[in-house]
Amino acid sequence: MSQPKKTKADGFVWNLLLTAAATGQIDTLFVLFSDITPRLDDLLAKMLRYRPEIDRLAILHETFLAVKDAVASFDPKRGSAWAWISTICRNKARTHMRKAEYRKRVSLDVVGPSFVVDKRALEPDANLLRQEKAEEDSARLKRAMDHLNRQPPLARRAIRMRLKGHSYEKTAAKLNVPVGTVSTWVHRWRQGLD
Repeated sequence: MSQPKKTKADGFVWNLLLTAAATGQIDTLFVLFSDITPRLDDLLAKMLRYRPEIDRLAILHETFLAVKDAVASFDPKRGSAWAWISTICRNKARTHMRKAEYRKRVSLDVVGPSFVVDKRALEPDANLLRQEKAEEDSARLKRAMDHLNRQPPLARRAIRMRLKGHSYEKTAAKLNVPVGTVSTWVHRWRQGLD
């Protein structure tokens, strides 16, 4: 059954409650949520009337969490509480609709008239991804070491000390060079890695 339309008095009360919550009185959100939930549910029912697979309760829950997290950013000068909350709710609903559409496309079992897809074939192989990442890391490490070995000996020592966790000051003191020189050597070495 449809709820009565929102009145100006409702809007005024909702603005007051949301403004109070924005100033730190978070407990006023409970009153606001209990009053506004039926109207948000009606909004979702209209949006999702042909989408029974989408859970309206989950959208409401996400909406209230988003409102709670962002309540400090509510500004009654920019719009009403209803406009702000209903926009968040509509955006959450659209996100759920997009996700449901994506899941429907990806989870199709039949690609052609007689060809059945194994859903596991659509997922990337974790071992292959780990192996590719390890190979990529190994290649990057080799390039970094080659680049390090092309540096002058004193710069190479400074870079190695920094890689071991020594501060710029300690490295400069140990090598008897200015801190800016150590910083420059490390910076140029890092630029050469890209």
